[in-house]
Amino acid sequence: MGVTPKIAPSMLSSDFANLASEAHRMINYGADWLHMDIMDGYGLLMLLVSF
Repeated sequence: MGVTPKIAPSMLSSDFANLASEAHRMINYGADWLHMDIMDGYGLLMLLVSF
């Protein structure tokens, strides 16, 4: 019995003005889960690198 990989794209690169449609788009493309980072400024530096 093998492990089936899951696809969990990050919501951090989404268009936050259209978050619901972005989530539906990722799910329609086959995402199993949606990954949301919560940055509060205490546990890590507020540093975001975008590509």
